[in-house]
Formats: sequence, C-alpha cells, structure tokens
Amino acid sequence: SGFSHGTNVWLDNAQDLIKNGTCKLNEAISTRDDVMNFLIHRGMDRKHSFFVMENVRKGKGIEKRNKQGQATTEFEAEMRENNIPEW
Repeated sequence: SGFSHGTNVWLDNAQDLIKNGTCKLNEAISTRDDVMNFLIHRGMDRKHSFFVMENVRKGKGIEKRNKQGQATTEFEAEMRENNIPEW
C-alpha cells in the first residue's frame, strides 16, 4: 500500500481524512498515480492531471510558476470546475 511508503501519507493526512469522514479508505490518495487517476476520473485534462501530479510529487504545489513566482497556469480553477475536493 502507498500509505506506508511516503512521508506523512498516512499519519497526519489520510488517517485524519478517514477518521473525520472527509473521505473513505477507497477514496484516499496514497500514490502519485492515484493523484493523476483521480483528477482524470473527475474530468480534468490528462496532460494537466499529469503536470499537477508531478508538481505535487516534487512539492511544488499545483500551478506552474515563472521565475518571479507568478502562476502561469489555471489548474486550480480547472480543478474547481471539475468539483475536485480541496482536501
């Protein structure tokens, strides 16, 4: 299971989401593939889903940013349009 392989994937994250009823075990994201598949399943563009997955994996957040730190994409807006939960 991906819950046991990453830092803070289970503790202080998925465990809390499941305990407080935010999501069920089968809905909790535990691997980077889960991130991409979840976004695609919810209707997000495949390329955008891949980019978001990679940025999250690298700890860079959701949006692509230029050297000045300004967002150059609108992935967050696309995620909201596709009713992606903010947890």
